[in-house]
Amino acid sequence: MTEQQNQGQGDVPQAPLLKFSVMHYKKEGVSDEAFKKWFEEEQVPRSITMFKKYNIARYSMYLTPTILREKFDQELKERRNTNWKMADFSAVTSYWVRDADDLRNVLSSPEWAEKIAGPETDWVNMESAEVLAGFETVYLEDGKIINTVPLPE
Repeated sequence: MTEQQNQGQGDVPQAPLLKFSVMHYKKEGVSDEAFKKWFEEEQVPRSITMFKKYNIARYSMYLTPTILREKFDQELKERRNTNWKMADFSAVTSYWVRDADDLRNVLSSPEWAEKIAGPETDWVNMESAEVLAGFETVYLEDGKIINTVPLPE
């Protein structure tokens, strides 16, 4: 389900969830394969129970393997604009919350320091990251147009 209710379903619209995304670089010397394995098999299992406890409504990870970034960077330059480039982050983790305090609470918890931030130091470049905060609206999902004004016939 999207963050906003589909129009025309008779449901009471809910406020959109606040989305925070963190763009991470993996630590130098860590392979894409090892990073993916660590994240999926170790970091996610440690995270999800804690996130439920702190009211994180949704959590996702978007991996950006080096080979794909390089391939699509070249295509982007050829097809679009030579000044455009693929972002060079290794992964993007996203957190959706109803209240920013929910994210603040988990980030300031002793559990976060011990279970998440501690183990990250072997895998993630802790010196550099970028963060986005905002709202996401989906307009096309599974081929269906949603969250829009009526389209002309």
